[in-house]
Amino acid sequence: MFQHLFRIIILSILFVFLNCPVLIGQKDKLTQKKLIKVLEDESTLSILPFYHYLENSIGGEDTKFPFALDAHISPHFYMFNEGSDHPFGKNILIDINPQVDVRIFRIQESVPVRTASYKPAAKLHWLQDINLFGGIKIRNLYVGYLHHSNGQDGNSIAALAANDIRDEYEYINDSHHFNVYNGDFSLNFIPVGFDIAFYKRRNALKPNSSWLKLVNDEETGNSKFAFCSTNYLLRVNYNIHVGNPKTPLDGYYSFYRPSITFKMARNVVSSGADINETLIERELDRFNVFLSWGFGKMDLIENFNTLTRLNARITYHVRLPLSSNIAIMAQAGFNGSDSYNIYLEDKNLYFKLGISTGSFLYNESI
Repeated sequence: MFQHLFRIIILSILFVFLNCPVLIGQKDKLTQKKLIKVLEDESTLSILPFYHYLENSIGGEDTKFPFALDAHISPHFYMFNEGSDHPFGKNILIDINPQVDVRIFRIQESVPVRTASYKPAAKLHWLQDINLFGGIKIRNLYVGYLHHSNGQDGNSIAALAANDIRDEYEYINDSHHFNVYNGDFSLNFIPVGFDIAFYKRRNALKPNSSWLKLVNDEETGNSKFAFCSTNYLLRVNYNIHVGNPKTPLDGYYSFYRPSITFKMARNVVSSGADINETLIERELDRFNVFLSWGFGKMDLIENFNTLTRLNARITYHVRLPLSSNIAIMAQAGFNGSDSYNIYLEDKNLYFKLGISTGSFLYNESI
């Protein structure tokens, strides 16, 4: 049922891809490309992240603080991101995005990285302006490729891998059906989706607002900055699984997991700027929400319940003064089924505090 439904969805998206008229001009397309770049995935680094395991804690131990470091490394390499007179170059944006997720274990000898998560990916964005309702428009459609693996080659099943693991490390697989020590994990996907993204400028500058007062002009006592605009992004994504995985995941892993990402970035300018002129803006902060839901059979996971299907996180970034692309980051989340490689049996709450980097808007005009 799910396979037929998603095939219909994909064919519909491809039809729109090929047949929708291009309704936006060159300037608007450059603006849209800039919005996509600014609001894309950030790289994050957190020290001593707090994980509270609700099910299947690492190694079967009752620990709430297993990691010394947690990193999400997500660089973006863009093609066709500048203006072009050629119709092909005007309408597309290619994003090559090799991702690596790393967790360094605090509670194990030598503080190791047991199974880094490798996610080389690429997307082809096709810029469109498709009216929905109430002035809301789809700004682009995309299709891509995503590979997800852990770079390990041990037996995927914990019981079958026990003889190949040193005695002092066998405890790591306690309470797990899958071999989280070095079990093979590899999947391939075709991501498809669309973005609703827009830029909203205030009718008037808003000086002396919130904690902007902390950066005051010595002569006037007023804030040096004022809120002037906000960038918004709503991304609807679905990763279509392709190929036959070597890892026996049926009943444990959701191959049907759509997701929604919402982002809001607030921008500031000099408090003395004229709102009617072209404004050179800097991003102040951004707020991100991510939700995904796993469909299909997952009830072979021990202590399965409805929340096993839910993954969610909320992230807040505040750009550091005098820095174009570094921010302080705080993130809270819930993994009903941990998306870190073969840890899919683990259910946990977590909190991370650290730094992030990305294409934050800095001294640019939109």
